[in-house]
Amino acid sequence: MSDLRKSRPHEREPGAGFGHHLKRLRETRGITLEEIGDWTKIRVSYLEALEREDMRELPAPIFTKGFIKNYCRCLSVDDKPFVLEYVRRVGGDGADTVDLQEMRRHNPAKPSRLRRIFRRAMTGREDDSSF
Repeated sequence: MSDLRKSRPHEREPGAGFGHHLKRLRETRGITLEEIGDWTKIRVSYLEALEREDMRELPAPIFTKGFIKNYCRCLSVDDKPFVLEYVRRVGGDGADTVDLQEMRRHNPAKPSRLRRIFRRAMTGREDDSSF
């Protein structure tokens, strides 16, 4: 019962954020940040920033939500309350908005490696003008 209660951020001590709660759950279970990092392949510096709720040190929200989900999976707790709290904290739906036109202007598409291999096999040349 106490583990279930600990896994709900809305039932924790007042003023503590989702990061503090994750840290407390991890410490209660005797798990180190290095172990979480090994299991999830998330850098320890990101895990530390997550526990501190240091949004400046965390990557884009879409990645951070994945970090929270994987962290919770290691602790065997439901990730939804933690992700929802994070999304409320950063505002919006937590998804990154990307302007594809702007991205293409700065990073023009390059032929993929597979396309170049196929082109070489079919035509004997690699220039992009034929495709």
